[in-house]
Amino acid sequence: MADWTGSSPHAVKLIAALEDSIATAKVEFSICGWQITPYYLSRVAAAVREGKIGVEEWTAGTAYYDPGYAPRPGASPKDEENMFYVSFPTGGRPHIVGDPLYVEAPYFTTATKEFVNNRALVIHEAVHAIHDMFNRPITVLDDEASAYIAQAIYCLDNSNEYRERWKDWRNNGDMCVEACPLALRVLEGVSNPDVRCRNDYTELKYKISRRPKYQKFDWKDKSGYNGIGGFTPGEPPYCPGGLYGS
Repeated sequence: MADWTGSSPHAVKLIAALEDSIATAKVEFSICGWQITPYYLSRVAAAVREGKIGVEEWTAGTAYYDPGYAPRPGASPKDEENMFYVSFPTGGRPHIVGDPLYVEAPYFTTATKEFVNNRALVIHEAVHAIHDMFNRPITVLDDEASAYIAQAIYCLDNSNEYRERWKDWRNNGDMCVEACPLALRVLEGVSNPDVRCRNDYTELKYKISRRPKYQKFDWKDKSGYNGIGGFTPGEPPYCPGGLYGS
């Protein structure tokens, strides 16, 4: 059953992942001018804490954010159904005290590395929530690319083995791995990889577009995000929604 109080173990762990400022410190870049930063991740955590985004257990090894319905006068968060679906420890798996999220991770063999990989799933889905709460007009493919870049930055910055071995894992269909070249450029100081690394960025979007889930979308199709009713995101830096240069 979904939690709309922000106080269930699911919600508490998700909030902890998003507010871990040391682990998310390097997740800072822009796509199509729109910022993805630790500040915005913390605003998603605030929405969960306030019960404006629900949290429900999901299939092990995956995570999902549902932007719900367009906010309307008098509608409650439950009516709009903005929702995180995330997975947590299940029977038979070891557990680390304090793990924000923990699932089977095919690339890693130790509990710590699985933990880092799975927290990155939350970062990915939180990027979708950021675009949603600030009503950002972004395409489906740019939305996904920005989420995968954030996920890859998190993995590379928090796992030495991921940084050392990601090239061995390419071409297996994992878009987080495919986003690593762009994520490394961000870690090197590139703030707008879609502009500064246009060829690599276009290649990533093409690979995303070939996945069955996204083949139905045109490159111009918008994600259709519509805000989170009853939640005030706060005053973002630079300008509303955090668009650089406006």
